[in-house]
Amino acid sequence: MLRFSKTIFIPLIAFPILIATHGFQNKGPSASWVEHILGTSWLHFLFEISLTVYIVFLGVHGMKRASTNVLQESLNQLTAKEKETLIKEWKPDPLVPVLQVDKSKRMASHRPQLVCEGKVGKYVKINGRSYLNLASYNILNFVGNSQLEEVAKKTIKSYGVGSCGPRGFYGTMDVHLQLEEKLAQFMECEEAILYSYGTATISSAIPAYAKRGDLIFVDEGVNYAIQQGLTVSRSTLKYFRHNDLKHLESLLEDLQRSDQIALNKPRRKFFDRDDVDHPSRRRVFLVVEGLYANYGDLSPLPQLIALKKRYKFRIFLDETYSIGIVGRTGRGVTEHFGVKREDVDLIAGSLEHSLGSTGGFCCGSSFIIDHQRLSGLGYCFSASLPPLLASAASAALDIVANKPEMFEQLEVVSLAMHKRLSNIPGLVLDSWDASPIKHLRLQNPNGTLEEQYETLNRIVEHVFQNSRVVILTAKYSPDELIPVTPSIRVIVNVDLSEDEMDQAVDDLKKSCAEILSKHPLVQ
Repeated sequence: MLRFSKTIFIPLIAFPILIATHGFQNKGPSASWVEHILGTSWLHFLFEISLTVYIVFLGVHGMKRASTNVLQESLNQLTAKEKETLIKEWKPDPLVPVLQVDKSKRMASHRPQLVCEGKVGKYVKINGRSYLNLASYNILNFVGNSQLEEVAKKTIKSYGVGSCGPRGFYGTMDVHLQLEEKLAQFMECEEAILYSYGTATISSAIPAYAKRGDLIFVDEGVNYAIQQGLTVSRSTLKYFRHNDLKHLESLLEDLQRSDQIALNKPRRKFFDRDDVDHPSRRRVFLVVEGLYANYGDLSPLPQLIALKKRYKFRIFLDETYSIGIVGRTGRGVTEHFGVKREDVDLIAGSLEHSLGSTGGFCCGSSFIIDHQRLSGLGYCFSASLPPLLASAASAALDIVANKPEMFEQLEVVSLAMHKRLSNIPGLVLDSWDASPIKHLRLQNPNGTLEEQYETLNRIVEHVFQNSRVVILTAKYSPDELIPVTPSIRVIVNVDLSEDEMDQAVDDLKKSCAEILSKHPLVQ
C-alpha cells in the first residue's frame, strides 16, 4: 500500500503561487492577456513547468520508496544459513526481569502461605486449625456480623449479586444513592461520591484535580494507592520527611523565594490583563494520610491547616485507615483534632477495612465532588459497587452511629496492646499509642532492607508454626517510590480480651528470642 510523502504537496502549493505572482506583475496597458497570465516569457514558463514535473517525480518516487518493507528487503538479502543462525541465537527478553523475580522469591521464602477456610473474622481457620487473627483489617469485627449478613441476603434477593456497569451509564441503583447520602451525613459534608474499589478511590481522585504543571507536596510515608495517583497526575512532586513540618515549611519557603509559588495575586490596574504565568496561578496541593498505614501514626492535621492558610495550598486527606477507627464516633482525624471539615478540601475514605465491606468514597463540598463524576477514572469506567456490599456498608454505618461506645472500647484495647508490644526485646514500636495498626521494626537493623524483611518473615513464620496466632510482615510493592523500612504489622480487634492479648504477645516474644539469636546480622 502506497504511503503519502510530504514532497507531493510542494508542487501543489508552489505552482499556483508561481502562476499567480507572474500573472499579477505590473504590465503596461498594452500588454496582452497571454502576457498577464504567463509572466515574463514562454521560456520562463517552460522552465517552471519542467521544475514542477521534476518535483512531482520526486514526490511519487518518495511514495514508492516509503511503501517498501525495509525489514523484508534486508531479510531477502540474507542467505538461508544466515537466517537459521539468527533464529537460533535470538532470545526474547523475559516479561518480568529476572532480578525482580529472584528478589520477590527470596523475600517471600519465609512468608507463611495462608489459605483461610471460611470467614476472616476474629478467628480464622487455616489447615483445619483455629488461629487468632491479628493480620486483617477487621478492626470492628464486622466480618461475619449477623446483622450485616441478613441485610446482604435480602439485597441479593432484590437486586442480584452485581450491577454490571459504571455509575454514569446503567450501574446506579437506589442503594448507591442512599449510601452516598449516609456517608455525607456521617462525615458531615455536603456531598459524597462512591467508588467500587478502595485502592482506586484516592488514586482516581488525585489526578481528577492535579494535572501536569501543578505542584504537589507529599509526605514520604504515604501508601501505595496515593503513589499511583501521584504518578498518573504527572504533576511536579515535592516529598517532605514523614510528619516533619519543619522540612515541609522549608520547602514552601524555598519555592516562594524562587518565585515558583506566590501568596497573593499580582496587583494590576483596571485595564491590565491578568498575568496567567504568575506563580499565584499555579495550583499547589498537599497530600497526606489521616492514619498512616505504613507507620500507624497520625498526621498533624491542625499544623498542616495552619500552613495551608499561610501558603495558600489545597489539602487532600486520605482517611482510608482512619474512618471508623479514629475519633470519638469514628469520623476520622478531623473529629479527633476538632478541625472544621471545610478546612480540608477533599477527604477520601474506605469501606474495606473497619466497615467490613468493599469500595471507597470521597466527600467534601458539592462543587468538589461533582467534578469527580466526569473526571474520576475509577468512578467513570469501573463497574459500580455490588448492591449487596453497598447495603452492608449502609448497615455498618448505622451500627457505628448507634454504638459510639465501641470506639472507646477500641481505644482501650489499642492502648493495652501498645503497652504489651512496647516490651519485646529486639523490636521497637513506633506507632501512635491509640492506633489499632501497630508496626514493629528491628531495634538495631544492620543489614539491607531485604535481609531485615527475611528476618521478620522468619519471626512471623515461627509464630504461626508454634502458636495459634496469625500476624504478618507488612508487604510492600516493588514499585514503591520511597522504600519503607520492613515491619511486623499487628492489627488490633475491638473484641480482643486481656488473655488473648497476653498470649499473642508472649508467643511473639518467644519467636523473636528464638529467631534473633540465630541472626546476629540485624542485632
